[in-house]
Amino acid sequence: MKKEMNLKSLLILFLALVVLFIPTYIAIGSYYRNKPEPGSVADSLMLTIKDPQQRVNTFDTEGSEDEKNTCALFDKMIKSAVPVGSLPDSISGGEFLLATYFTKNEEGETKEQTSYSFYFSTDTAKCYFKDTTGKAYKLAKEDAASFLETPYAVYLYSGAVPPVLTVSGDTVIPPSELKWFYLGQGNKFLPYTESESDIKELSYDVGNTISFNFSNEPSVCTLKVFNGDVLLYDGSYNNLGALDLKKNAVLSFRLSAEWPEAEGVAYYGTSTYTFNAKVTAPAEFKLGQDEIFQGEFAVIAGTNITDISSISFKSVPEIGYTPVFYPDGDNVYALIPISYGLTKGNYVFSVSYGLVSKEFTLKVKDWEYGYKDGSLDVSKSLIESCYSNEDQAEYSALVKKICTEADYSVSSGKLFDGAFLDYQKKGVLTTNGAPIRLGFGRNVKFTNAAGLSFEHTGVDFEAASNIAVPAMASGKVVYVGTCDVLGAFVVIDHGLGLKSWYAHLAAPVVKVGDTIEKGNAVGKTGNSGLTQNNRVHVGLTVGEIPVAPYGLWADRPVFPSFS
Repeated sequence: MKKEMNLKSLLILFLALVVLFIPTYIAIGSYYRNKPEPGSVADSLMLTIKDPQQRVNTFDTEGSEDEKNTCALFDKMIKSAVPVGSLPDSISGGEFLLATYFTKNEEGETKEQTSYSFYFSTDTAKCYFKDTTGKAYKLAKEDAASFLETPYAVYLYSGAVPPVLTVSGDTVIPPSELKWFYLGQGNKFLPYTESESDIKELSYDVGNTISFNFSNEPSVCTLKVFNGDVLLYDGSYNNLGALDLKKNAVLSFRLSAEWPEAEGVAYYGTSTYTFNAKVTAPAEFKLGQDEIFQGEFAVIAGTNITDISSISFKSVPEIGYTPVFYPDGDNVYALIPISYGLTKGNYVFSVSYGLVSKEFTLKVKDWEYGYKDGSLDVSKSLIESCYSNEDQAEYSALVKKICTEADYSVSSGKLFDGAFLDYQKKGVLTTNGAPIRLGFGRNVKFTNAAGLSFEHTGVDFEAASNIAVPAMASGKVVYVGTCDVLGAFVVIDHGLGLKSWYAHLAAPVVKVGDTIEKGNAVGKTGNSGLTQNNRVHVGLTVGEIPVAPYGLWADRPVFPSFS
């Protein structure tokens, strides 16, 4: 009896579960009965195709006749394709056309549904596609032939690419009107279609000459140039000697070119280029001085520059530094640091911009300042606590960070003017002037650590404690902090990549972001860091290259000007 009751209970439970899941079974069955075909026009409202040249076309199933036909063609190609094991090795990994289907919700927002990678060939028997799961399919020959007759197969034919026009070197001018035909499928000429460019005004450096270049020279080409309503030139595009271009003139150009139909040629067409261009003067460059000492820096100035990133610089021999040009008013400037360790002699600088190239020779002379060698009298315990291997690594990393990272720089032209302050002079740092204890140079030895030395990258001035340290020049505070080697220190950016460093301070009196005028206090003298005596360490860097301040005390280097 008990056994019968158990069977009855199980039967009731089973029937209850069946009833419970009936809606689910119905839903699943309905889904599979009505499952939409991926990519079909019926369930997708938009289709985009992107060819290997990154040209993108968008089609709406409710759009123009061409859009509807293109959607229908791709739908037919997908439905009629035959599954294959894999793509042939000859095309696997090659160029493909990406077809992507989208749906729209009630709010009109589009959502990607699926995509297919089509591998087309001019041989209709060798056309395939892959779906998003990686399954491969072979297209029906008649479907492939239908696609090859559309303008979207243009990338498959060499003659289909229209000529490219460049002006004055590398400025590409898109056609405002283009009629181009190429030999396509079935040995028929097909039209090339591409949307017109909306670029109507260009600005580039052409100096006092202008030149045009076609990737495929036309048989016939004429050029008209207007200044307003005045016709300045009407003639051949490659004979512009009679065209007198004035600086800052905005001219209108109309160039008409023709490639006639001819036997054995896989293309023909006409193209018109209509655009305005601002004529700019040729770039000029100047070197501020033709000789400097090791450890100093020179200045290169340029004018008529619209794109700083296009300036190139080369030095023979190498100086181990790539100058950075900064805009400053109508000109640009770059500081060229000559490291203290570079060999004396002549260095040839080549500066190029567009069609302009200029060479300069800078004579680097032997170091003639004093303060070349020195010693540092600090205790062994201080050396161990402030100049261990870890301390030196921390110091090097911090210097690199402050010199190279954008967060610690101002992207600016020159923020200073005139000579930098010389702390040796009376009344600048102290009433009677501050003598130099350690000069810029090298071979600074520790008196209490035999064999241990370092290259000194700044100038140390003796001074009593708690004296206000003035900024040597105007600029902006970009760093305030401490490290074991420098103690408490402040860094000021003076623009053009030039920074001044003030170390061994008792306490900074500025904060990051402060704008500083020459003579403003940046901190108080002290003996923090690797020193036992009250002093202030002052350094200068261009990029990561330490440079001497001595020339700046005499209002050097020279900043060239242009009339």
